[in-house]
Amino acid sequence: MSRPKLARYGITIGIVLDFLESLLAVASLVAITGAPKGCDDPDDDAVIETAEVGAADYLITGDSDLLEERIRAPDRGHIDTDVQFGVTRGLIGDFVRHDEPHPDSADVAAPWFSLAYIYVMEPGEAVLPLPPIK
Repeated sequence: MSRPKLARYGITIGIVLDFLESLLAVASLVAITGAPKGCDDPDDDAVIETAEVGAADYLITGDSDLLEERIRAPDRGHIDTDVQFGVTRGLIGDFVRHDEPHPDSADVAAPWFSLAYIYVMEPGEAVLPLPPIK
């Protein structure tokens, strides 16, 4: 929270600490497992899982990696109604956990996850939803 980007906008460490104190007063803490979510940046997996476990209504971010379509695990909550993440049945895949060593790569530590998935584009016309989106 002390990034130069914030200082550029006049946001001091005091403002950040006041914001975090206010946020903690109303926030719900959730436990995450660290399961992969299919993000290119592994650090983003925790962000996505936190939003999922906490049943976040919104994910506000400037990180374009978190706004792209990606394959999701089938046990994810709200899969049929999730307009924030844009998940459709075509983007659901089964991540399989393996607790044994990787058969082809000795440098991959257990546990590791695999995913067999074929991405298929469906024919049709793109239509934007009308607000309010429920």
